[in-house]
Amino acid sequence: MGPGNEAVYVVDDDRTVREALSALLQANGKEVRMFNSETEFLSIERKDGAACLILDLKMPGMNGLEVQRFVSERVLIPIIFITGSGDISSTVKAMRCCRLPHEAY
Repeated sequence: MGPGNEAVYVVDDDRTVREALSALLQANGKEVRMFNSETEFLSIERKDGAACLILDLKMPGMNGLEVQRFVSERVLIPIIFITGSGDISSTVKAMRCCRLPHEAY
């Protein structure tokens, strides 16, 4: 993957979800990298120019909100959360966590 390439990262502990999302995204021309844990994802060196992170909210290790906070302190990357058990509190926390400065809108 070169510096100008677009990548979508899928982080989910459910293999079926990872593979389904990957197939859908690849069918639409996206380059996909799948990870079965936040630890695996956080250990990589990103070499893409633009990216998006699709992140499971509920995982056995760090939850998605903790990963969002960690990632957002280091890089600017759009994050899409997926979950089988969402709630209003988690939604609000995700939206408040990493707002861009007003000038960036």
